[in-house]
Amino acid sequence: MWWGVLRYDIISSHMKELKITTLIVTLVLVASLAAGTYFKRSAYVVDLHLTPQEKADYEGKVAMWDKKIHEVKPPDLPDIDFFIEKSRYQEYQGKYGEAIDTLLNAMQYYSNTSAGWNNIAKLYDKIGDYESAAIFYSKLISVFRLNHYYLELAWDNYRMGKIPGAREAYGRYAQLAGGNDEDLFKLLFKSQ
Repeated sequence: MWWGVLRYDIISSHMKELKITTLIVTLVLVASLAAGTYFKRSAYVVDLHLTPQEKADYEGKVAMWDKKIHEVKPPDLPDIDFFIEKSRYQEYQGKYGEAIDTLLNAMQYYSNTSAGWNNIAKLYDKIGDYESAAIFYSKLISVFRLNHYYLELAWDNYRMGKIPGAREAYGRYAQLAGGNDEDLFKLLFKSQ
């Protein structure tokens, strides 16, 4: 009988170690994937051929909004518009990755923000990350019932080659938002 208890203790101990090891490996993998995505996204910059004056103006605006964000002391929260404005001027500079990161940082304060999600989705579209954009458009639809975003979701699915998903999203757009996009309709349904 004692061997059964001992065997159970050994197996139980081994299972706990296995679970902890699995958890650690999972966390390391997730962290490395997130870091890789972060560095890839942060490095996404497009040369928009700005004049030196435009560049200086936009950098000044980014610094101003960044200062406003960091001036707010807990328990107060920085206004979501501070993040949106900062990201807008980063976008004007062609720093799309930094603009996305700014808005994602705002999510630590405002997890449900239609303005933030919309801006993030549009920036992901600009860098061609349609999968990430679709996630944020889906959130806008499911949380805020903003059905007109089904059109953006349909376009993103089309761009990813997910034609059935694009057709479904377009159908919901037409039905729930009452919209029509002739160009997308032709691409999705005329070839059937």
